[in-house]
Amino acid sequence: MYHRDLLYAILLLISALASVITMTFIWRRRSTPGALPLLMLMLGTAEWSLTYAVHWLVPDLPSKVFWLDVTYIGAASVPTSFFVFTL
Repeated sequence: MYHRDLLYAILLLISALASVITMTFIWRRRSTPGALPLLMLMLGTAEWSLTYAVHWLVPDLPSKVFWLDVTYIGAASVPTSFFVFTL
């Protein structure tokens, strides 16, 4: 594994952690209008970042393909939840 792959994975894990921390603040204010779509946006972002980081960390090709397929769940949910949040 190259050092830049590890660095990229660490940055993605930091992004996922920031999304999870943001989700805890949103959960406390879940009765506020727009909180649920924002919570879904942060959940999708955390899932996307976490699974993409794992994709960079696994060594073999079948595992990389699997984690890349799992990444698409978050990648598809982020634009949808962002659209609902902006409405």
